Amino acid sequence: MLSILKKEHSLAVTAGEIGCSLSHLAAYKALISSDDECALVLEDDIFLPENIASFINEVEKTYPKRTMRL
Repeated sequence: MLSILKKEHSLAVTAGEIGCSLSHLAAYKALISSDDECALVLEDDIFLPENIASFINEVEKTYPKRTMRL
């Protein structure tokens, strides 16, 4: 997959970007193989607002089940 990215877009991919992509891929695979209906994948340095619970509730109301947003 990374060779396609480099070939198609002439981008240099860093070790950190590879690690980040692989960890996200692992999270997606874990969700697919689980019985969970949804997941929230975040970066390790995110600062969550105090109203995160209400935000997540709004997202759940807005998007139908089985919708993926990246």
